[in-house]
Amino acid sequence: MINLSIRETAGMLRQGQFTIQELCGVYHDRLRQFNPQLNAMIHVAEELNPAELLTAQEQLQSSWLAGIPLAHKDLFCTQGTTTTCASRMLENFVPPYDATVVEKLASQGMLSMGKANMDEFAMGSSNEHSAFGVVNNPWDLTRVPGGSSGGSAAAVAARLETGLATDCIDISIVEGRLEIQRPVYAGKGIATVIIKTDPQIVSLRPNVFPATVTDDQGFAPVEQVSAGVTNESNRVAVQEILAASGGRPD
Repeated sequence: MINLSIRETAGMLRQGQFTIQELCGVYHDRLRQFNPQLNAMIHVAEELNPAELLTAQEQLQSSWLAGIPLAHKDLFCTQGTTTTCASRMLENFVPPYDATVVEKLASQGMLSMGKANMDEFAMGSSNEHSAFGVVNNPWDLTRVPGGSSGGSAAAVAARLETGLATDCIDISIVEGRLEIQRPVYAGKGIATVIIKTDPQIVSLRPNVFPATVTDDQGFAPVEQVSAGVTNESNRVAVQEILAASGGRPD
C-alpha cells in the first residue's frame, strides 16, 4: 500500500479495496514507528479531522487526491493547529485561517497527518537548525536530509505520507523564455541551478526540468510551493491543484 502511486491508491479506494480510515491507519502506524528516529514531524495528528474526512468521502469519486495522507511543512498556516516555522517563538501560535495551498488540497479531499519539521523560518539547507531537533535521513540516520524542507523530504522517503514543501527560487523572463534560478552549494560558495522551460508551463517544480549549474553573483529568492512525492505521476496529481490561480499569497 505504501508504494502505490496516488492514482493507484485513489483507484483502489474507489473500488472499495480498502477504506480511507484503513489507508490513513497504515500511515499513522508508520509515523508512530519511524518518526521517533527521523524527527520528520513536529506535530502528528492523532486522529483524522472529521470535516476533512467528510470532504474526502464526498470527493472520492471525483478527485484523485481524496483520502490521500499529507504532511504540511510547518510554515503553512493551518487553522486550529499550531504553525511554528520550527521556532520556539511561534511554539504556541495557532493560525485563525488556512493557507491557500492548505485550502486547495483540503478541498480536493487530501487529509492532513500533521506538520513536517524544517529549518527554523526556512533558514538553512540541512535541517539541522530546527528548534525541535535535527531531522535524520531515512536512508542513513547519520546523514541529513537537506533543507529547509527536510522533514517533508524524510517523510516522503520513509513512505510516511506525501509532503508539502517549498523551494527557494528566482523567476525571471530572459529572451522571451521563463528562467528559474535555484541556489545550490558548489565549491566554495553558492552557485545557481538554471532551469529554462517554456513560458506556457504553469505547474512548476524546479528539479524535474533539465538543469545546468552556473556561477551567479545576484540572487533574489522567492519561496515556491512544491510537492514532495515519490514519482512524477504523483507530482502532477498534486501540482495541478496547487497551480490553480487565485487565493492569498501565503
